[in-house]
Amino acid sequence: MLSQEGNTLSSSSAFFSRAENEAVQLLAKATDLLAKCTDYEATLECIADLLVSSLANWCTIDLLNEEGKLERAAVTHRDPTKADITKRMLVKYPAKPGIKRGVYKVIETGESILIPSASESMWALRADSAEHLKMILELGSTSYMCVPLKARGRVVGSIMLLSGERIYDEIDLQTAEQLARCIAMAVDNVQMFRKMQSAQAQLLQSAKMAALGVMSAGIAHEINNPLTIIKGHLKIFENHLEKKENPAREEFQSYSEKINRNIDRIVNIVQHVKEFSRQSHAELKTLSLEKLVESSLTLFEQQFFLSDIKVHKSFPQISPTVLGDFNRLEQVLVNIFVNAKDAIKARPNMDGGNIRIRISIQAHNQKAKITIQDDGIGIQSELQEHVFEPFFTTKDVGQGTGLGLSISHGIIKDHGGHIEFHSEKNKGTQLVIELPTADL
Repeated sequence: MLSQEGNTLSSSSAFFSRAENEAVQLLAKATDLLAKCTDYEATLECIADLLVSSLANWCTIDLLNEEGKLERAAVTHRDPTKADITKRMLVKYPAKPGIKRGVYKVIETGESILIPSASESMWALRADSAEHLKMILELGSTSYMCVPLKARGRVVGSIMLLSGERIYDEIDLQTAEQLARCIAMAVDNVQMFRKMQSAQAQLLQSAKMAALGVMSAGIAHEINNPLTIIKGHLKIFENHLEKKENPAREEFQSYSEKINRNIDRIVNIVQHVKEFSRQSHAELKTLSLEKLVESSLTLFEQQFFLSDIKVHKSFPQISPTVLGDFNRLEQVLVNIFVNAKDAIKARPNMDGGNIRIRISIQAHNQKAKITIQDDGIGIQSELQEHVFEPFFTTKDVGQGTGLGLSISHGIIKDHGGHIEFHSEKNKGTQLVIELPTADL
């Protein structure tokens, strides 16, 4: 009798070890998948497939979205012929938020549910119709687990596992819960990263709109000038019509050309503003630095003229090219021009000023450089180490966001480049942008 009991215990211990070993292998495979995760939606589908290959007949993984609603991230069945039934059933008979059981109970309480043996009568009580019950039984659902995905003390989703062959026990539940913790951490990390990306994009757009706000007066002048010319020439036409006179063909053509030329100028200015203000999606293309600088100066011509600021350009005969996003690199230059204009205007006892722009190539390392020098008020040396920090500004409250140079630094870094800042109080500022040429 004792011997038989001993054999029974030995057999039970061996079985328990195998179960534990199975759990460790499953967790190791899942962890490896999550470690390589770049697209967590696709990774969750792979994990669902892994679970039905070893622990379940079918599996669903649900995640809470930003609005607090459940979204299905993965659903799969071990039997490919039943996968379609599974998906149809979950679409036609989804879990109901108002009935706190199953997935929604797990989401609300953060506690797992284990039903080792789910009888047909139990499913009959939970089914919405005879068809629903038939589908559940057809899928082979006799043992059930549902575990929460918890990260940083909050529930971000759930995993539901059902089997028709295996009777789930505490070891299975612990395995599912450990796996859920790993998945929840990966999901939470990706969601946080995406929120950071979204916040960064919003900051980028805010800085662009702030720059446009600073430029608005100049843009108004840029558009008003050609409008005045157009209005004047149209008035000449009206005078001819009132006097019932026909202008000479050459005179008419001259007026017409001036009107069309100035209309084109307005269209170009408006188009440039639209292009600059739009949300940028990274489009790396080979671009000329000279064209980039000239395009960035387009919106500043009238502002520089009104502020008596002269722009001096020194470009090589053949402009170097770089691989970059034109819209984002243009934003860097626009931020620098806004700062240069403000710095010149802030310098006491000084009317007007100069901005010098130089494009060059460093032959020893094939890097292209844009050097922008102004003779504005400059920044005292003890503050210069902070210029690329977010929200740092030397301007008065309401005059600047402090995002311009910080975002510019990030954009240049994203392009594999470098930006340097040199300044001296009351003697001006120099910014040097270094970018790899497109040949590299």
